[in-house]
Amino acid sequence: GSGQQLSLPFEVVLDGYTREPWSSGGAKHNSDTNGWKSGYLLSTDGRNRLPGFLKYLRDRKKACIAKFNVSTASTKAILVVPFDPPPIPPNQLPAGA
Repeated sequence: GSGQQLSLPFEVVLDGYTREPWSSGGAKHNSDTNGWKSGYLLSTDGRNRLPGFLKYLRDRKKACIAKFNVSTASTKAILVVPFDPPPIPPNQLPAGA
């Protein structure tokens, strides 16, 4: 990756689904050359709904998307939650996970 911090708005609305090849977690995205940045989702509300949401995406082989404006620039961005995310390296897991 590019080493830049991933920055998202406080809240985004997941408002669409896609099966486009670019939305796959297995797709090879070179973030240094085309602007893709990767991050991991972590449920923090204690309701543990994230595993069920990911199962929903996997069962339908769809990625969920959210479009938003980047606050530090006058550009648009897209958040993609793939149905097949790559595994999280153990050194990137939060404490206690």
